[in-house]
Amino acid sequence: MLQESVTRINFKEISTDVPYFLTIFMMPFTFNIATGLRFGVISFVILKVLSGKRQEITLTMAIIALVFLAVLLTN
Repeated sequence: MLQESVTRINFKEISTDVPYFLTIFMMPFTFNIATGLRFGVISFVILKVLSGKRQEITLTMAIIALVFLAVLLTN
């Protein structure tokens, strides 16, 4: 089921497609859906900043990514 989802990711826009892949990839390896979502949100924000598309990140998304990063670092 996950293989079908991964094969439909286009990977033309790296700053959005890699977070999709990381979210799907990390869920079974961490045995936790929430942790997979955390990796996806954090990677989305980081890749948007690194690719120069900072204007696509909302304030809410940045705050959520910071909270998720803090949770990951404290565990």
